Amino acid sequence: MDLEETLRLLQTDQTGIFDLAQVTTLVGFRRGKDGVQRDVTVEILDSGPAAGAARYVVEIAEDHTDDVLDDGLDDDLERTIRAEAASLDAAIATLRWDELDGE
Repeated sequence: MDLEETLRLLQTDQTGIFDLAQVTTLVGFRRGKDGVQRDVTVEILDSGPAAGAARYVVEIAEDHTDDVLDDGLDDDLERTIRAEAASLDAAIATLRWDELDGE
């Protein structure tokens, strides 16, 4: 069964479910402009063809728990960027990577 059919079966008046998406989660590492390697979590939400321009949502969360200011307080424990588009390529292309680097 494909995603479109699965969404159609689940998003009905009987179930009351709406705005459903298939989620793919990836974990890895990213080296920022400061040269520091950090853990990243990538979530790709696919709401199916019927969602049009908002079909794909890509969210990147980067762990900054090891970034400690001079005063000993944690600076922004997690930074997140997010983009949505009709295609996965377009969503990834519009992510603002510089925001993860604090710019």
